[in-house]
Amino acid sequence: MKKILIIATVLFFFSCSEKTQSPVQKVHDIKELGTLATTEYTYGKILQLNDDKEWYKIGDRKILISVRAKVKAGVDLTKMNEQDVVEKDDQTIQLTLPAPEIVSFDMNPNDIRTEMQDINGFRANFSQDEKVKILQLGETSIREELKESNILSDARKNARVFLTDFYKDMGYETVIIDFKPSEERGTK
Repeated sequence: MKKILIIATVLFFFSCSEKTQSPVQKVHDIKELGTLATTEYTYGKILQLNDDKEWYKIGDRKILISVRAKVKAGVDLTKMNEQDVVEKDDQTIQLTLPAPEIVSFDMNPNDIRTEMQDINGFRANFSQDEKVKILQLGETSIREELKESNILSDARKNARVFLTDFYKDMGYETVIIDFKPSEERGTK
């Protein structure tokens, strides 16, 4: 009976001891967060097309379309590897995150409206293909504007705040977060 009590006590102490996670486990844990979208911008755009007059076409065609796009930026944590998480000591951890990128670009069809369409003379209405081409030009224009916006720097700042709080809640006092350089401005 005494031996069983001693064995039970030893097993109890070993089972209660705190397990330290390996860097591989820490990378796995942070990768489970997946893509961390930290910033969302909404862009509104008015697209206008005046159909060129040609000598054999009698009349005008004009169209005005409004669109709205929701763009999310963040960090893809699944791109992290073991070298990106370094535990300096029990209280300090250093993370090297992938560069922020555009993670979602959504032009909801419900947010696309034909504001004005003026067709006179012997001209035909705008076809669906022509409207799609106008919308593609609008998407390209919004993506170009993204390059000049602060969406990626905001995503970087918000990811740093979120992960600092996340690791401080896990017991670290100091969280150092660096970012890998971006290959491009992330407007894919």
